[in-house]
Amino acid sequence: MYKCRLAAAILGLLALATFAPQATAKDARFPAELVCQPVPAPGRVLCELEFDAEPTLVWGDALVVTSPDFARPLRSRVAAPRAAGIRKIPLAFLASRAGRGPVQIQARVVLCTADGACTAEARTLGAELRVGEGL
Repeated sequence: MYKCRLAAAILGLLALATFAPQATAKDARFPAELVCQPVPAPGRVLCELEFDAEPTLVWGDALVVTSPDFARPLRSRVAAPRAAGIRKIPLAFLASRAGRGPVQIQARVVLCTADGACTAEARTLGAELRVGEGL
Protein backbone atom coordinates (compact mmCIF):
# COMPACT_ATOMS: atom_id res chain seq x y z
CA MET A 1 0.00 0.00 0.00
CA TYR A 2 2.82 2.41 0.92
CA LYS A 3 4.62 1.69 -2.36
CA CYS A 4 1.47 2.46 -4.36
CA ARG A 5 1.04 5.84 -2.64
CA LEU A 6 4.69 6.67 -3.21
CA ALA A 7 4.45 5.73 -6.88
CA ALA A 8 1.28 7.80 -7.27
CA ALA A 9 2.95 10.81 -5.63
CA ILE A 10 5.98 10.55 -7.91
CA LEU A 11 3.78 10.24 -10.99
CA GLY A 12 1.80 13.28 -9.85
CA LEU A 13 4.96 15.36 -9.48
CA LEU A 14 6.18 14.24 -12.89
CA ALA A 15 2.85 15.24 -14.43
CA LEU A 16 3.06 18.69 -12.84
CA ALA A 17 6.61 19.16 -14.10
CA THR A 18 5.62 18.04 -17.59
CA PHE A 19 2.64 20.37 -17.87
CA ALA A 20 4.11 23.40 -16.09
CA PRO A 21 3.83 26.53 -18.26
CA GLN A 22 7.01 27.49 -20.09
CA ALA A 23 8.47 31.00 -19.82
CA THR A 24 7.58 33.19 -22.77
CA ALA A 25 8.81 36.53 -24.04
CA LYS A 26 5.82 38.13 -22.29
CA ASP A 27 7.02 36.74 -18.95
CA ALA A 28 10.42 38.39 -19.22
CA ARG A 29 11.07 41.68 -17.47
CA PHE A 30 13.17 42.74 -20.40
CA PRO A 31 11.86 42.39 -23.95
CA ALA A 32 14.61 41.36 -26.37
CA GLU A 33 15.03 40.55 -30.04
CA LEU A 34 17.94 39.05 -32.00
CA VAL A 35 18.17 39.85 -35.72
CA CYS A 36 20.86 38.68 -38.17
CA GLN A 37 21.30 40.33 -41.56
CA PRO A 38 21.66 37.95 -44.54
CA VAL A 39 24.84 38.45 -46.58
CA PRO A 40 25.46 37.49 -50.23
CA ALA A 41 28.94 35.97 -49.76
CA PRO A 42 31.16 34.50 -47.03
CA GLY A 43 32.78 37.02 -44.73
CA ARG A 44 31.48 39.10 -41.86
CA VAL A 45 27.87 38.56 -40.75
CA LEU A 46 26.31 41.08 -38.41
CA CYS A 47 23.61 40.38 -35.85
CA GLU A 48 22.07 42.75 -33.35
CA LEU A 49 20.52 42.11 -29.97
CA GLU A 50 18.10 44.84 -29.00
CA PHE A 51 16.56 44.95 -25.54
CA ASP A 52 15.01 47.24 -23.00
CA ALA A 53 14.74 46.62 -19.29
CA GLU A 54 12.74 48.13 -16.50
CA PRO A 55 12.88 49.37 -13.86
CA THR A 56 16.63 50.07 -14.06
CA LEU A 57 19.20 48.14 -16.05
CA VAL A 58 22.52 48.17 -14.22
CA TRP A 59 24.47 45.69 -16.32
CA GLY A 60 23.89 43.56 -19.41
CA ASP A 61 25.68 41.44 -21.98
CA ALA A 62 25.19 38.90 -24.76
CA LEU A 63 26.90 35.53 -24.70
CA VAL A 64 27.05 33.41 -27.88
CA VAL A 65 25.90 29.91 -26.92
CA THR A 66 25.87 28.20 -30.33
CA SER A 67 26.74 29.08 -33.91
CA PRO A 68 26.71 27.07 -37.14
CA ASP A 69 29.88 25.26 -38.19
CA PHE A 70 30.47 27.68 -41.08
CA ALA A 71 30.33 30.86 -38.97
CA ARG A 72 32.34 31.50 -35.82
CA PRO A 73 31.72 34.45 -33.48
CA LEU A 74 34.39 37.14 -33.56
CA ARG A 75 33.75 37.63 -29.83
CA SER A 76 31.78 35.18 -27.73
CA ARG A 77 30.74 37.80 -25.14
CA VAL A 78 29.78 41.41 -25.79
CA ALA A 79 28.82 43.89 -23.05
CA ALA A 80 25.86 46.24 -23.36
CA PRO A 81 26.57 49.96 -23.71
CA ARG A 82 25.93 52.09 -20.65
CA ALA A 83 23.41 54.30 -22.45
CA ALA A 84 19.89 54.89 -21.17
CA GLY A 85 16.80 53.46 -22.87
CA ILE A 86 16.88 50.71 -25.46
CA ARG A 87 20.24 48.93 -25.68
CA LYS A 88 21.68 47.47 -28.87
CA ILE A 89 24.52 44.97 -28.77
CA PRO A 90 26.24 44.24 -32.10
CA LEU A 91 27.42 40.67 -32.61
CA ALA A 92 29.69 39.67 -35.50
CA PHE A 93 30.40 36.27 -37.02
CA LEU A 94 32.98 35.25 -39.60
CA ALA A 95 31.45 32.97 -42.24
CA SER A 96 33.97 30.72 -44.01
CA ARG A 97 31.47 29.48 -46.61
CA ALA A 98 27.86 29.82 -47.73
CA GLY A 99 25.17 28.21 -45.63
CA ARG A 100 22.21 28.59 -43.31
CA GLY A 101 22.19 27.75 -39.66
CA PRO A 102 20.97 28.75 -36.21
CA VAL A 103 22.77 31.05 -33.83
CA GLN A 104 21.75 31.15 -30.18
CA ILE A 105 22.69 33.76 -27.61
CA GLN A 106 21.99 34.29 -23.95
CA ALA A 107 21.04 37.84 -23.02
CA ARG A 108 21.92 38.51 -19.38
CA VAL A 109 20.98 41.55 -17.30
CA VAL A 110 21.00 42.84 -13.74
CA LEU A 111 17.90 44.89 -12.90
CA CYS A 112 17.55 47.12 -9.84
CA THR A 113 14.53 48.86 -8.38
CA ALA A 114 14.46 52.33 -6.84
CA ASP A 115 14.83 50.82 -3.35
CA GLY A 116 18.11 49.15 -4.33
CA ALA A 117 16.89 45.56 -4.69
CA CYS A 118 18.63 43.89 -7.64
CA THR A 119 17.98 40.66 -9.53
CA ALA A 120 19.79 38.88 -12.34
CA GLU A 121 17.84 37.57 -15.32
CA ALA A 122 18.75 35.74 -18.50
CA ARG A 123 16.95 34.89 -21.74
CA THR A 124 18.00 32.63 -24.56
CA LEU A 125 17.28 33.96 -28.04
CA GLY A 126 17.88 32.56 -31.48
CA ALA A 127 18.09 33.66 -35.11
CA GLU A 128 19.18 32.18 -38.42
CA LEU A 129 22.46 33.08 -40.11
CA ARG A 130 22.10 33.14 -43.91
CA VAL A 131 25.18 33.39 -46.11
CA GLY A 132 25.41 33.00 -49.87
CA GLU A 133 23.22 32.68 -52.92
CA GLY A 134 19.55 31.82 -52.74
CA LEU A 135 18.73 33.82 -49.65
